[in-house]
Amino acid sequence: MTQEIYTLLKQSEWFSNLPDEVIHLLMERVKTHTVQPGEAIIQRGQQDDSVFMIQSGWVKVVIPEEGEEGEMVLNHVGPGEMVGELSLVDQRPRSASVIALSELSVLELTRRDFLEIMEQYPMMGLHMLITTSKRMRFVLTYLEQAVTWSHKIAEGDYSFLEEEQAAGGPGSVVDHSASDSARANRFLAAFFQMAQDVQKREAELKEQVKKLIIQIDSGKRDHEIEQIVGSDFFAKLKLETLQIREERDKSKKA
Repeated sequence: MTQEIYTLLKQSEWFSNLPDEVIHLLMERVKTHTVQPGEAIIQRGQQDDSVFMIQSGWVKVVIPEEGEEGEMVLNHVGPGEMVGELSLVDQRPRSASVIALSELSVLELTRRDFLEIMEQYPMMGLHMLITTSKRMRFVLTYLEQAVTWSHKIAEGDYSFLEEEQAAGGPGSVVDHSASDSARANRFLAAFFQMAQDVQKREAELKEQVKKLIIQIDSGKRDHEIEQIVGSDFFAKLKLETLQIREERDKSKKA
């Protein structure tokens, strides 16, 4: 187990360039946890400050949807990656929940231990900034795609729905070797579903408007007929027609 932890830390983006003495200090400070599928290692709104490194298994980073019981998946994180690193910096409540997708083994490092080690080896802080920067770039791509889709929906263009369905749509665990744009598209599952619902409601509304127009036209026609039938001109025409028919009948009898 000790060798596995050493290898994990040494190969991670955060600690790969640090000397062995720092790696050994980290190994002395980290705590190992086993987590079952569906359990959360971080809860949104919690006031804690530990960072977690995934040793084995996968997690999803999620936030709840407004007014819904569902969730929006922001990211998938797997072996060798960190979650919860923002709390090392700002100590604010957790902004998202991190939930195990499979049986999980994680290493926990508290903020206090992290800062004590970083005080001796400032380069560890630089690696944290680099990793956080990569996460931020992905989030920006995520937001950019959501804005692009919003504009398309506003214009009534739902072509991207077919494109995403052809691409396979949102999956369980996303390949991190894919581009940020491809990964962001797959994570926008809630947005994707919302767009499909909007498209369906729009089609239903158009059909209802079409039926309403037909009803209005039919009602208008009936009203116009009633006006014609009820007019003095029509009554006079009807009387003249009746007189002509009576005179014709008299002629036949004569």
